[in-house]
Parts: sequence; structure tokens; C-alpha cells
Amino acid sequence: MKLKLPEIAENKKIALAVSGGTDSMALLWLFKTEFKGSFYVINVEHGIRGEASVSDSKFVEDFCKKHGIEFKGFCVNAPEYAKEKRISLELAARELRHAIFSDEIKKGFCDFVATAHHKNDQAETVLLRICRGTGIYGLQGIAPIKNFLIRPLLNYSKTELAEYLSENDIPHCNDETNEFDNITRNYFRLNVIPKIEKKFPQFCDSVTRLTRAATEAEDFARSLIDEPIKTISGGYKIKMPFKHPYLFKKEIGVCFEKSGVIQDVEERHFELILNLASDLNGKRLDMPFGITVYKESDGLAFEKKRDKESLFLPLSNIFADSEFGRLFKLSKVDEKADGLKCDWDKIPKTAVLRYRKDGDKFTKFGGGTKNLGDFLTDKKIPLRLRDNLLVIANENDILLIVGVEISDKIKIDENTKTVLSVKGENNVR
Repeated sequence: MKLKLPEIAENKKIALAVSGGTDSMALLWLFKTEFKGSFYVINVEHGIRGEASVSDSKFVEDFCKKHGIEFKGFCVNAPEYAKEKRISLELAARELRHAIFSDEIKKGFCDFVATAHHKNDQAETVLLRICRGTGIYGLQGIAPIKNFLIRPLLNYSKTELAEYLSENDIPHCNDETNEFDNITRNYFRLNVIPKIEKKFPQFCDSVTRLTRAATEAEDFARSLIDEPIKTISGGYKIKMPFKHPYLFKKEIGVCFEKSGVIQDVEERHFELILNLASDLNGKRLDMPFGITVYKESDGLAFEKKRDKESLFLPLSNIFADSEFGRLFKLSKVDEKADGLKCDWDKIPKTAVLRYRKDGDKFTKFGGGTKNLGDFLTDKKIPLRLRDNLLVIANENDILLIVGVEISDKIKIDENTKTVLSVKGENNVR
């Protein structure tokens, strides 16, 4: 066996994701014996298998200590996270693990994280996606390199990795949960693939060829599409006219990717969005992964949902806040100021900066109170932008909609002494 790294990862510092199992120990020993650059080991104990899991982590740590390899151990509670997020235990473990990997990258501890995915993992992934209903995009399987993740073992089988450990007398751990076929991926590993390989011994090699062909097709399609447009609210938009359905799906996939969704987008999700594209303007579709898709007059917009309770900032604090302070400025009435302007002294001390919510009311300039949603409809503010609008509110009384309008209640008059101005750079129109 030879360690083959993508050219972009050569001479970089690499973190190895090592659980102690056959695959990851083969990866570790390959790096130990062949890699000339800098690397270290990351081990994540997921809190799933009790003492057995803790023992496996201790095994990896002791092995690294014995061979002079830098080791970093992390402990997470995947069962608790899965319950909190209402997701599968497998997905919870993956999200927590990848969050750790991402943090290592962001802090500059490494340039890439190498995982021990191999040829059999590739076959399992492709079969699983086919059964769930994938398109050509999903047939690409596990990519050799994806963002900060590299998979140097994709060309080797599970059997080859086990033989490599045996030949080099390298110990490893056995995860007993790998034998439970009530886990979907294990079901394919234990029951499906072995039966296929009895009839077609080169099955995993055939899947590898399929993933390469699918990647070539996807790369070609990607070269024919337009990059989605970044929206002012931080989402992404596909402008009309829409392309051929195949290319249109590629643009949809790019929007998901740019929104941070890189797993588990299935063909049925694409079909739902294609149906939305031919629906009436103003319609929307709530997708998994916290993404909402909006049909608008000029295209489709993809927005990440916000936590509406995440912002409740007293006005006295906005000027010191690093995120919002740049938008707000106090000045004397005769000074020049950009953006929306209102009478600071008319704003109650109990007012806060927050996102809009149901039940909000707004007093229009010149008088007359309306439901905030109706007012925004009158102003032709796109539906996707409304939940992301910042407002200054005193309970449900909206005094200022950032980038849109001020209430009649805080307008400047002949008695105004201090002006609050909100920069126009946050204007949504």
C-alpha cells in the first residue's frame, strides 16, 4: 500500500481522524511510515458506547504516545445532541465530529483533515443514496477531497486495509456496534454488499468507476451553469429564466452547498423545488437543513432560517455592539447623517433591537396603524426578507424597520434635538 495524497495537500499539516478501528489505524500507520510532512491525530469520543468507547480513545492515545505522534482527544455527547436536534444518532455524531474538524482548521492547527474512508465505504454510500432516491450528484459518492476533508484510502478495500495491519503487526480496536444491522449503513455492509460480491466480485471497483463517471458529468454540468447571486440577507438566488431541469438542479445544489448543506440532499428535494419554480410568486417551501426556498418574480431565493429569539438587544447597547454599532449613529439635528433618521428622544427607554415577529404593528408615516406584515406587502418587501428584518420595537409597537421606514411616532419635528440615523447600507429595497 502507498499513501497517495491530492497535490493540494502535499507539504501541508494534516490532522488524522483516528477512532482506533482497522481503517483509521491503517491510515495512521501509512502516515507514520510514508508521510514526510507534519501531521497529528484527532480522536473524538462520541459518548455512545460507554466505557468501550472511552477505552478505544485511550488505546489511540497510548499508541500515539508510544510512537511519538501528537494526539488531541475530544469528548462529545452525541445522544444528547441527537435528542436536542431531533436527528439520528449517526448524523449527530457526524455533525459534532465535523464541527471539531472545522474548528481545528479555523484555528490554524492544520490545513486538512484526513479520514479513513475506503472503497467499501464508497459502495455503501452509493447504494444507500440510490435507495433513498439520488440523482447523478449523489452517485459521486464520497469525494477524494471536499473542502478541508481528504480521503487518501478510497482506492483500497476493507480487506486490503486489514491485511496491511496484519502484515505490519499493528493493533486495532473492534467497535461492536458495527455488527448491529439495525443501523442502516451496517445493514448494507453486513447483508447486502457481501451477497452482491458473491455474484460480482468486482462490485466495489465498479462502483468506484461509476462515481468517477458521475463526477465527470457533474463537473461538465457545473461549467454550464451560472453562479447563484448572493442576496442582501445572506442567502442565494437563482435568477430567471431557469435552465434545462438537469442544469437547474445543479444550480439548486450549488445554493445548498453555499448555504452550508453538503450532505443528504435527495432527488425528492430537487423535484419539490422544481415544482415550486412553476408555482405562483410568494409561495415558499420549507426544506430540511434549515433552508427555506422562496418563489419570487425574478427567480428562486434560498435562505437559512434564523433563530428569532437570538436577538433582543436594549437600545442603550446597540452603539457598542460590534455587529450593529456601525449601522446606528446619534447626532445633533443640524448635522449630516446617512440613511433613515428619527427623533431619538421619542423612542421609549424600554425599546429593543430585534427581528420582526407575528403580532407586530406599525404606525405609518402620516398616521394610520397597520399589521406589520400588511405594511411590508404594501412596500413590496419580498417574503424571504421579512423574517430577517431588524426592527426597533417597544413590545409589539414597531418604531423603525431597518432599511425600510420609520414610524410616524418618532418622526423628526421642530422640537427634535438628537437624531438617530440608521445607515442605508442595510436597505432591503
